[in-house]
Amino acid sequence: MRIYLLGFMGSGKTTFGKKLAASIQFSFIDTDACFEKEYQTTIEEFLKTHTEDEFRQLETKILQQTKDIDKVVIALGGGTPCFYDNMNWILGNGLCVYLKLSPMALKNRLLSSQKKRPLLNYSSEEKLLSSIENLLVEREKFYQRAHISIDANNIKSNSMKEKFRFILESQYKNLSN
Repeated sequence: MRIYLLGFMGSGKTTFGKKLAASIQFSFIDTDACFEKEYQTTIEEFLKTHTEDEFRQLETKILQQTKDIDKVVIALGGGTPCFYDNMNWILGNGLCVYLKLSPMALKNRLLSSQKKRPLLNYSSEEKLLSSIENLLVEREKFYQRAHISIDANNIKSNSMKEKFRFILESQYKNLSN
């Protein structure tokens, strides 16, 4: 079984994914980290010399390499589900979970992060929020197709983790039948 975590950049896919994987004794993969290891560059540096379409093609290749891995939680890049036929592929190859946050919460997380994200305008807090809102409008139609949607604002609470674990265990039983 594969569990694909999707959501906007800064929604906690990697952080939560590692904790989830450990709690259910699965391995963990971050496709952005796989990209950077495979191509020996950061995504930000790659996008300085290549088009976004070239990046999305290689990102899709990395996504599809997860098909034969079992018992794994996979954190996807924020745009991964939105290109080519990736969302249909994800839905057909594992359990898809959307970690949802409001634009304001995303802005606050991204501002407190040490990592600058490509495709966003950081020139002011207002421009960052606007950039997030615009990109989220485009991506939300893909994100909302996930099998499960989780309010990531409360993801650190033990009750949310337990609820999520219960949902996953129930879903796992359904998928394995």
